[in-house]
Amino acid sequence: QGKEWEQVDTGSYDSLNSAFGYGPDCFFIFGVGGRMLFWDGERWSYREPNTIHDLFGMWGEDLHEIHTVGGEGIYRVYDGKKFQRKEELTPEHISLYGIWGTRRDNIYIVGSHGTILHYDGNEWTPMESGTEEYLLSIWGSGEDDIFVVGDNAVALHYDGKTWTPMELPREEYLTKVRGLRSDCVYAVGDNGTVLRYDGTRWNDMSL
Repeated sequence: QGKEWEQVDTGSYDSLNSAFGYGPDCFFIFGVGGRMLFWDGERWSYREPNTIHDLFGMWGEDLHEIHTVGGEGIYRVYDGKKFQRKEELTPEHISLYGIWGTRRDNIYIVGSHGTILHYDGNEWTPMESGTEEYLLSIWGSGEDDIFVVGDNAVALHYDGKTWTPMELPREEYLTKVRGLRSDCVYAVGDNGTVLRYDGTRWNDMSL
């Protein structure tokens, strides 16, 4: 368990806005312009994602199959050694912002224009979100309890069958959702917004 933050030089001056990994000696940080760095516990090394577009999200069960999404419909899969180009999942005007799954045959991607995609291990299929807003982040406690947030105070919940809108205590641009379990979920966003879901409703804990 960590005790304090320590600054580590990445050797990069690019904007790195997100991270994904499996432990202290195996994780990625990534961001603007397709910049992708990997930490092996001792040093940073560059990984070529085969794109110059911004990268926003990664998810995978293990290091040998990590799905990666980004701006203008970018979709890549890391096989443990390099990022493989894949057929784009959406038109170029749709950006993909968030990705999350329970296993390699049950993965979800969210993006602009209300985009939600589901992967069953063989193919990606679009899902009806009921909104045209930009969906920016996704997290779930299980395959029948998934949360999505985005701009203009949009929040959606998936029960394993249908995506439904959720009522929020305030209207703000929400950028990220994460949780510990179904009754302990947090969403954060603009203007110091912090919301907590207790299993029944969202509560305002804003700063």
